[in-house]
Amino acid sequence: MVETDRLLGVPEVPNARVGSVAAGDVSETPLVESKPTPSASDSSAPRPSAPQVILSPAIDPGPLGEDVVTRLQKIEALHAEQCEHCTASTTHQSVVFGDGDPHATVMFVGEAPGAEEDRVGRPFVGRAGELLDRMIDSVGLSRDGVYIGNIVKVRPPENRTPRPDECEACGPWLLAQVAAIRPRVVVALGATPAKYLLQTSTGITRLRGCRADIRIGSFQVPVVPTFHPAYVLRQYTPEVRRAVWEDLKQAVGIAGGI
Repeated sequence: MVETDRLLGVPEVPNARVGSVAAGDVSETPLVESKPTPSASDSSAPRPSAPQVILSPAIDPGPLGEDVVTRLQKIEALHAEQCEHCTASTTHQSVVFGDGDPHATVMFVGEAPGAEEDRVGRPFVGRAGELLDRMIDSVGLSRDGVYIGNIVKVRPPENRTPRPDECEACGPWLLAQVAAIRPRVVVALGATPAKYLLQTSTGITRLRGCRADIRIGSFQVPVVPTFHPAYVLRQYTPEVRRAVWEDLKQAVGIAGGI
């Protein structure tokens, strides 16, 4: 519990929740929620409802080969040639495609590379990346055992938040990655990936911790939004750290434990 206490700043943390909502602006679009997935051994449990969000990847990864590594390599090569946003960008050094275990059951999705990520060519390697590593470790996972990607794969000018049109142009390539990897759960880090994946304008304060199923082509996967590590660094309070802990524990539970 030492690492958990250091991350959260609280001695004890309640069980993760599913479908609960923090206070927020009720004028925003309704929150998409779904029930926890029943265990395979519970034959009497109701079947999960149909996904609320249907998304189209840039390319169907199925025909690219049976091996996930091969599929990702082909998607990366096609992205480098065809992504309308990234091929037109002139403000970056690196195209940060993704990093981690291609067979991961948990996938983390951020918004875009920052200055350090652009320099190194890997996602989440700056201060926010260091905190993300600690967050991952605190729930019994390791960075080497998860996969990390971004909605937008090149650094926006002056590290600004990606615009909706940039997400719409580059995001389908992230969807192709998700469909190729087929994780058991996707953790959306912050408002930008959460809004894109769930196709909503609802803010992250209301979205966080609430599971919603999405479908990418024929692949259905739960999404659990949580705060971005950069936000946690700015708002390093016990309440924020507790919220992130709850969200990550929920994601690990959906993935089937450690």
